[in-house]
Amino acid sequence: MKTLSIVLFVFAAIFSSCDLNELSGTNNETEKTASLEFSISLAKAPVEIMSMSGFLSRSGEDTIEFDFTIQKNNAYCKIQEIKPGDWELMVNAYNSNHVIIYTGLTKVKIEPGVETKVYLHLDPTTGTLRIVVTWGEDSEKMILMAQNSNNEWRVITLNTDGTGFTDITNGRYPFWINNKIEFIFLSEYRTINKYDVKNHKITYLNETPYSVNFLRYSKSLNRILCDFHMNYNRSYWHIGYMDLNGNNFQEVKIEDSWKKRPVTREKDDWIYFHSNISGENQIHRIKPDGSSEEHFINNNFSCETPSFSYDGKKLIYSAVSQSNSISKIIVHDMDTNSEEIFDFSNVGKVMYPSFTKDGKYIIYIIIIGPEDTDRKIFRMKVNGTEKTQLTSNLGYHHYARPILW
Repeated sequence: MKTLSIVLFVFAAIFSSCDLNELSGTNNETEKTASLEFSISLAKAPVEIMSMSGFLSRSGEDTIEFDFTIQKNNAYCKIQEIKPGDWELMVNAYNSNHVIIYTGLTKVKIEPGVETKVYLHLDPTTGTLRIVVTWGEDSEKMILMAQNSNNEWRVITLNTDGTGFTDITNGRYPFWINNKIEFIFLSEYRTINKYDVKNHKITYLNETPYSVNFLRYSKSLNRILCDFHMNYNRSYWHIGYMDLNGNNFQEVKIEDSWKKRPVTREKDDWIYFHSNISGENQIHRIKPDGSSEEHFINNNFSCETPSFSYDGKKLIYSAVSQSNSISKIIVHDMDTNSEEIFDFSNVGKVMYPSFTKDGKYIIYIIIIGPEDTDRKIFRMKVNGTEKTQLTSNLGYHHYARPILW
């Protein structure tokens, strides 16, 4: 079965029942009801969906059952006279034998006069597929890189609900600036460019003195962080930063070790990165002037790709054994130093975990095939539930380094 990601647009209109209280001039708010219209695009849905039905239920009320009308690539239904309040919504999708092949369940709050959305996602779990329903949430746009069928690196954007896949331009290591109106990215190995999303315009900024990777905006430093290698020795990677226009490249520290993927949090100027200076990748941190370097997280596994929550309270990273037989996402609380562990050992090697801006979800990448380039993007709630694959047969591979703000 193919991945399914569909959106229900819900429109609620107010209806008031006329009774003796109203005739006597009393306004009885409890008698107001709502009309719901569900409109679903099935353009990306598998062909085996032949019919859909839904159920709205709550304690003390009769269950409301409804069917969707499917025409071409759209499914539609309208329900009238629903009392406002908290309901439970279930949606089922059936094949030609009227067997349920997808299902989803969530609690919803119906408010007259309010427009909201229901996102339905397919979640592959142990050979089966289920729909995960979330109510009234705005999708967040992330930016990342991937290779197309010609193995060209492309800058792409994708919504955190799996919709809105857009191939923008040739390039690597993009990151957002100016509230996602623009982004900065790398072409070749030294050329820094800026892309105007509204006008689809590329502006050349500068050339770096070294080959650089993993560009990342640091709000606390107001600089571009990166890792780089010296031209005479590509065995070692180092940490550096530059102005947003690509000027004033600064080397943080040069030594015979492997330092990669720098990131800062909003509350301080520490630069966090992973390094093999101790023999295996661990999370380190250092001041921008190269002082006070310290081993921040010591784990029994290779700890890589650190990233912070938007409020800076949690550090998230991947931990992988040398054989790749053990693979985990670990969330480190910066205040208490406690850690929460999510095990992906039976799924594949996990990498690039990142929080969404609202802190409700974790975006991550899993190597699902025999090659390192066989990667897919997933999303899960911060409690580890509702694991959802966001990328399917899009003709791209080698997904890398999603940035959400």
